[in-house]
Amino acid sequence: MMLKRLAKSLLFLLFIFAGSLSYAQKIVPIDGKLPEHIFKSEEVVWLEDPNGNLTFDQISSTAYQDKFITNINYYPKNYNRSSAYWYRVKVNFPKDLDHAAVIEFFDQITDDIEAYLPDEKGNYIHSKAGADLNFKDRLFQHKNFEFLVNSTQKGEHTYYFKVKSKDQVNVIIVFRTVERFIQYGLTEYFTFGFFYGMIVIFSFHNLLMFIAVKRRQYLYYILYILSVGIYEMSTDGIAFQYLWPNHPVWNEYAYGVALYFLSTFGLIFTKELLHVKIKAPKINQLINVVLVLRLVFFLACLFYNNDWFKYKFLEFIPLSICFFTGSISGGARNTDLPAFLYWAIFSFSVGSSSR
Repeated sequence: MMLKRLAKSLLFLLFIFAGSLSYAQKIVPIDGKLPEHIFKSEEVVWLEDPNGNLTFDQISSTAYQDKFITNINYYPKNYNRSSAYWYRVKVNFPKDLDHAAVIEFFDQITDDIEAYLPDEKGNYIHSKAGADLNFKDRLFQHKNFEFLVNSTQKGEHTYYFKVKSKDQVNVIIVFRTVERFIQYGLTEYFTFGFFYGMIVIFSFHNLLMFIAVKRRQYLYYILYILSVGIYEMSTDGIAFQYLWPNHPVWNEYAYGVALYFLSTFGLIFTKELLHVKIKAPKINQLINVVLVLRLVFFLACLFYNNDWFKYKFLEFIPLSICFFTGSISGGARNTDLPAFLYWAIFSFSVGSSSR
């Protein structure tokens, strides 16, 4: 009997010990050979602040250390969009790093991010970033949000972040050396330049064709692919950087407006290119109905509820109609315009809307 009780007591203590280990925050070791690290899973703990009233002094105090919850997803999210969320990560430098580093947040639609990073004396430095601030207020003129790591001295360092956003965002926190950040940024912007350069080239080519033969489908095609470009620029943060850096409020509308023109001009282009009014009158009527309904939905999003702009999956409807119309009308054999290119860009743009 005594042995049974002793065994039960030992099992109970082991269970408690294992439970305490499972909820302990994982400390990330970072040495001089590691150019970057993405914090994920149990490396991040979070605390919901429903009213947004908690201060840094409160959440960094001993009383709040055990109130943080271990992240169980690959990346944490702000599931309650009316709340602010505090996130904490811990790193350990086995030795002094001989290069500067940054903490980077990926999701460009995050409205407000506050960072509290320790300096060499252990004092926390407060800095802000987010889509609600003018672009010039960022530490680096880059589409993502970066915070300078104030101390890279040997030892354990704890970083705190407060995130508030009207949209649900992936809170992707990345440690990067400045050298890695520059390399990655140059490659990324080169890719953007190639993609948007191709859109400009397509637009200019079709503008020349429109001037030469005066056929309206060329004009609709230009407006369509320009809408694709504006939509992509709005979602990846490039438009905010180069088109309206001092008007962050436009970030809330621009992608929805571009998406409306994208689907509208896509449908009109399909009608004109494939002569749907003559070849398929019933489909022409269907396209007209969809155009009217899309306009009504756009106006409702614009003036009634901006959150409805987030229902990007609805663009599957005009895409399906365009694809169906092209299939039955012999669109793939039409040589008036590069139909294959049209379908490729349309599919890419709508597919990216699910990001």
